[in-house]
Amino acid sequence: MRILMLHVATDLYGSSKILFLVAKKLREEGHEVHMVVSEEGPLLDVFRQIGAKTSIIRLGVLRKRYMNLYGLLNRVGVLLLALVQLRRLIQSEKIDLIYTNTTPVIIGGVLSKLTGVPNVWHLHEIMDPPRSMVHRIFASIIKATSKKVIAVSDAVYQNWLPSIGSEKLVRIYNGIPIETSSSIHSTIRVELNVANNELLIGMIGRLNLHKGQFYFLDIAKELIKKNNALKFVVVGDAFSGYEYLYEKLENSIKNAGLEKHVFYLGYRTDISQIMKGLDIFVLPSIKPDPFPTVVLEAMSLEIPVVATAQGGALEQVLDGVTGIHIPIDNPSFSAEKMEPLLLDAALRKSYGKKGKERVEEHYALEVFEKNIYQLIESIR
Repeated sequence: MRILMLHVATDLYGSSKILFLVAKKLREEGHEVHMVVSEEGPLLDVFRQIGAKTSIIRLGVLRKRYMNLYGLLNRVGVLLLALVQLRRLIQSEKIDLIYTNTTPVIIGGVLSKLTGVPNVWHLHEIMDPPRSMVHRIFASIIKATSKKVIAVSDAVYQNWLPSIGSEKLVRIYNGIPIETSSSIHSTIRVELNVANNELLIGMIGRLNLHKGQFYFLDIAKELIKKNNALKFVVVGDAFSGYEYLYEKLENSIKNAGLEKHVFYLGYRTDISQIMKGLDIFVLPSIKPDPFPTVVLEAMSLEIPVVATAQGGALEQVLDGVTGIHIPIDNPSFSAEKMEPLLLDAALRKSYGKKGKERVEEHYALEVFEKNIYQLIESIR
């Protein structure tokens, strides 16, 4: 089978990593994969390493900053040009299946309708509020232009179920390869000059207003009141067009008086090494995170996880067993809930051990690959 994959970004964050795992499995099974994104980036490098074809075509991805008259006119022009280019690609490559990864890449569905090539849509988003006009528009497009729709968690499934329906929608949990913890050597504590008696608490994710970097700083400020021997690290870059967030984050760190405690590292590729050096991982999203792969990565490395009590994290993290659930809008209470983890190394170790066991039992890569491959094979 010849499969055209369309994706929103060229980074190596959660949804990109999952798409790569799908492509890798398909290549191992003898299928051809052609990856199309809007710009060059590290994701294309790993696709090329597995022998996949790659192309750069501006896909007219819908983001919030385009939700105005000028922005929508811009998107229409980009989409029309992309449709011409992609139709040619489908004809020349004799594509059998379109694989649309993430909600904003609506061109995959439009392309499916124009060419008759079936489309699988992989949803990594929770759209809030679920019955808004924007939600209904996206849902109607997805339902009308897809053969099957994959939801990455029960939270995502329930968000889209009323609009898309159970006949097309299927939940398939993401899975990740589980590295041997002892094989990963972390130098992040040396890099940041973190002393042996200091705990290192971190968050990793795309820099945006929903991921909670600024809430993380609020929590850090409260935690330092309880224990001054704490260091914090923030990893992740912003989408193109949102570069103003870099200055905003740096100013927030400075204004909160956290310069000696918080390190912002920007985009990094050595995520496993950084994660391995943490004592606690925090997912401080202030909007529902559908099914954050980074939480699975932390759990697989036996790092206890603190996550806001919403979205897919409620399915991943067992409160009081593998980590802690915290509220989305109360930094002082969140710090209070986290305090036992700061004081008790044995508790951190217990949460980490049980977290890895949970990943191995429920989110193993082999189960994910099997479920995805069976779904794709059913569309032949």
